Order: sequence, then C-alpha cells, then structure tokens
Amino acid sequence: MNALMVRRGLAAVFVGAAVASLVFVIPVAGARQDAEAANANAGANVLKYRLRAKPGGVQVDRMPGPGPAKSYEEKFTFVVTNTAATEYDGTASNCQTFDIAVTPVDKPDQPVWQWSHGQMFCMMVTPVKIAAGARWVKVETWKFSAANVPDGKYRATATFIPEHKTATVEFEVTSVH
Repeated sequence: MNALMVRRGLAAVFVGAAVASLVFVIPVAGARQDAEAANANAGANVLKYRLRAKPGGVQVDRMPGPGPAKSYEEKFTFVVTNTAATEYDGTASNCQTFDIAVTPVDKPDQPVWQWSHGQMFCMMVTPVKIAAGARWVKVETWKFSAANVPDGKYRATATFIPEHKTATVEFEVTSVH
C-alpha cells in the first residue's frame, strides 16, 4: 500500500509539474519578460550620466612650512538621471553600484586615486532602481596632499556599474607661486 501511495504521489507531482509548465507558455508571462527585456535595453538609452568636480581645479601650496602638510580636496558629484516615463530597474553584481577614479589626462592607465580602493563590498546582487524622471546621486571627496599629487591636468571618471556607463570631468592641480 505504501508503494502505491508513493506512485500516486509521484504521479500527482508529475501532473502538477506539467500543469505548472503550461503557466509559463501563457502569453502574459512572455509579455512580462518582453517588458523586462525592453526596460533593461532601454536603460542604456534613457539614463543620462553627469559628473561634476568642485572646486574644479585646485591650487596647492608646495612651500614647506611649520606644522603638518596642508590637505586639499576635490568633491565629485555623480548624477544618473532617468529620463524615461518608467522606472529604471537594474542590478549590480555586488553592493558596489558605482566607482570614481582620478588619473592624469596623459596617463589614463595610472590612477592616482580610486574611491573603491581599500573598500570591501557585500557579495550579493544589489538592485538599483531610479524612478521615472528621478536622479540617483552619489557624492564623494578625494582628499590629498601637495606631496602626493604633482601639478597637471586630471580626469575623473565615474562608472555606473549596473550599466557599465561612465561620465568624466577634467580639472587641474596647480602650484601657488
């Protein structure tokens, strides 16, 4: 009798599985998948990326003097704007949703600062949502001393990780004479 109950239980599971698989064939489910794919593909076209630097150029005093070395900073504001009429629904592969790197303009492969350097991020898929017409804003500050950063032109590059899209801004570090 137990063997018969097991057989009937398995048969019910198989029948149930067959009925459940029919649900995925219903056009409504396909329409939802198409809408999700369209939203994902539209994300690249409807998101606008902007990076601002403030003050946008730094004058540093390289003259030695008493006391500790003076600290300088450049503040970056990274804005992603959803221009679509629908919510942007993306994901990042971990909890890091953006990054900012500063490089000399003439040496783009040699970062002098990277926001994420030395940080640890959770290892879980992270949803990133931006409401229709809304902005997603991140503000970070790069602090440095004159001894660590030579005069020159620099480029900051911010990356929106869910779309792997970037925005850049250039600024200059100069010495006060």
